[in-house]
Order: sequence, then structure tokens, then C-alpha cells
Amino acid sequence: MRLRLVRHLTTSEVLHNLEKRYGSLDDLKNRLRKDPENFLYQMDLETWQQHLKHPPRVVEEKETIHLQDLQLWDLKLLQIIKKENPHSIGELSTLVGQDTESQVHRLAKEGLLKLVAGPEGTQKPVVAFNIIEIEI
Repeated sequence: MRLRLVRHLTTSEVLHNLEKRYGSLDDLKNRLRKDPENFLYQMDLETWQQHLKHPPRVVEEKETIHLQDLQLWDLKLLQIIKKENPHSIGELSTLVGQDTESQVHRLAKEGLLKLVAGPEGTQKPVVAFNIIEIEI
């Protein structure tokens, strides 16, 4: 099954992500000079320059992933994480009334959510996209 994950980012978030990946615009240009055939560098340079030229706006970023097994409960859990923003896997388990740790780790491994450092050494589940499109 193919899923398209869609997230909405502001211009500043796009630029921040590029800075995190490359350091600076000049660093990206240097990488491209050393490897002019690298299509990703070319696309990222174009993206960076476009966002610097145009006023702030919201952009749509899409990523396609392939999954073998996706359950309705997985989608419901993603919706709960997005809506309720739990601070840890334990808090999520409390919200839904059952242990979610193995499911959360599986969803993170499949790329449907991210685990970030939470309070007191916990892991916080984060859903970074706004829309899931399912290809049947």
C-alpha cells in the first residue's frame, strides 16, 4: 500500500530545514560545484533561492512511503497524536486506555511519526504531516 504524507510548512521552516541539512547557502553551492550531477543538490538550491526571493507563504511538501500492513487503529492513533500532542508514549497510552509503545515504535520505524526527546528522558511521538493520502 502506498501512502502520500503531506505536510504544510512556512517559508521559514523550509529555510530552517535546508540550513540544518547543509549549513548555509554557500555550503550547498560548494557541494553542488563538487558534485554537479547531484540532482538533490540542484533541487535544494533552487528551492532555497525561490524561498529567499518570494514573500513568506505556506508550502506543501509531499513524501510517498510504502507499507505492507496499515490498520485503521494505526490511523486513529496518528490522529490522536496529532490532535492531543501527548508529551510521552506513556501519556498517549493513558489517553487511549491501552499500551501503545510497540505500535508507536512500529509507526516510527515505518516513517509515519517521529520520536523526539520528551521530558525526563521520555520519548514524545510527533506526527509532522497534515494529510495522509492512501492509494488503493
